[in-house]
Amino acid sequence: STSRRLGRSESKMRGPSPSRSREWGYGNSKRRLVVVPELSSFGHSGHSPVPCTSAASTEAHGKSCAALSFVTHLFWEHAAGERHRHGVAFREQVCSVHLTRVSNFLDAAAMGATMDEANVKALVLSRVREASGRRKKPVVASEFSLGSSGVRADLAIFAETTIGVEIKTARDTLRRLSSQMAAYSRYFDHSIAVVAPCHVRNLTDDHLQGSSLWTYDDEGMLRVLHTGSRNVVEPSALLDVLTQAERRLVEFDTAMQRRYGETSATFWRSVTRRAIRPQDLALLSRFVGAREQAKRAAAERESRWSQWLTAQGDFVSASA
Repeated sequence: STSRRLGRSESKMRGPSPSRSREWGYGNSKRRLVVVPELSSFGHSGHSPVPCTSAASTEAHGKSCAALSFVTHLFWEHAAGERHRHGVAFREQVCSVHLTRVSNFLDAAAMGATMDEANVKALVLSRVREASGRRKKPVVASEFSLGSSGVRADLAIFAETTIGVEIKTARDTLRRLSSQMAAYSRYFDHSIAVVAPCHVRNLTDDHLQGSSLWTYDDEGMLRVLHTGSRNVVEPSALLDVLTQAERRLVEFDTAMQRRYGETSATFWRSVTRRAIRPQDLALLSRFVGAREQAKRAAAERESRWSQWLTAQGDFVSASA
């Protein structure tokens, strides 16, 4: 009978087997079915299917499994409560509603899943250039060390005020964000957390520590979700990021100009009248010139070595 087929115990309502996926209304879906192991924490077997848009987004969604498991848990709990219903009514009124909720969750988590840190840095620097207009472009540093805090700012911007930018892509977690933004607030006038859309719902005031909150999408659009307050930066914090030589000779602003001014100018000249690309970020490295020179020297040595080996081979052949 239909009731026997659907099962009368809650344990049988944990979800259809893969062979019955079409019967439960998944057959025409373009999304694959994946297993969420965290469902076992809710007393389920962990075999409840969850739609996922792609292999790439599956990896990105891994960090959101706890919340996703709860959404899926609600689906199966409701299905168990409605087990007396069957047939078309069951599929349409239970499966359709709750799987739509799960699908919406995954779609939101997938936004920005293809954006890595370099892509997001390029977006932020494009916004900085746009905000600067015709004025002189600011000094910019990538992976700026915040003194003795043990934290590195993904981007540091030095102009009339200082701005620190921390980036969390879909591949990152929020585990260290609170301590990172607390460090930013000690060293920068303004701090900004730029996070993937899948992280937004999990953020709290403790994570932000008074910083601004931005997010982004795969279309390359940044969106301001929250504007933070200005930080109070103590002079001792500025001294903490200077070398001993810089402390003796110059002030903080001058030191940053001397340290990063040349690479920043090279970067802004290189991206004039075109879009900023992730590969342009290499220009912000103070050691890019030395690295290029080392590569050229290595290539020259390899070339000379190859020529010498070829000459030795020719000599041996001629002697034979």
